[in-house]
Amino acid sequence: AFSLGRVAPSASTSPQSRPPRQVVVVQPGDTLWGIAVASAPAVDPRVTIERILDLNGLPGPAVRAGQPLVLPRAP
Repeated sequence: AFSLGRVAPSASTSPQSRPPRQVVVVQPGDTLWGIAVASAPAVDPRVTIERILDLNGLPGPAVRAGQPLVLPRAP
């Protein structure tokens, strides 16, 4: 099961006070759908998945345990 307890902020290189991006490490049994729902429950998971794919340069929705994923900032 996915837990936002595994999410950690990453450093931002922008001098603006934008919130840092979050990085989650995929755990055994995690899916991109589950990660998307947990990270942005008010947003259509398909939209969040597309943003995750783009941010991480992934060719498709397959993820593996131990893989770090940058999550999109909340809208």
